[in-house]
Amino acid sequence: MNWEAIGAIGELVGAIGVVVTLIYLAYQIRQNTEQLEKSTLAAKAAAQNASNEALQTTTLPAFRLKSIAFCRRSKRHVEKVKT
Repeated sequence: MNWEAIGAIGELVGAIGVVVTLIYLAYQIRQNTEQLEKSTLAAKAAAQNASNEALQTTTLPAFRLKSIAFCRRSKRHVEKVKT
């Protein structure tokens, strides 16, 4: 074997290595993208759950009571105006 043939074989092995590396990199990027999408979805769900809990525990009942009282006062006011 002459040096040119050995050089050509080396270039071929190098090219194959580059192609394999690019395929592996594409696979890793795809996995990372899927993981990021799942993580984002989980974070959104957690934020929504926290928001729902906050509304159900304190704010909503107090707001509801105030709005009911306001409606009753408004209804009485309208009835007074009519008479």
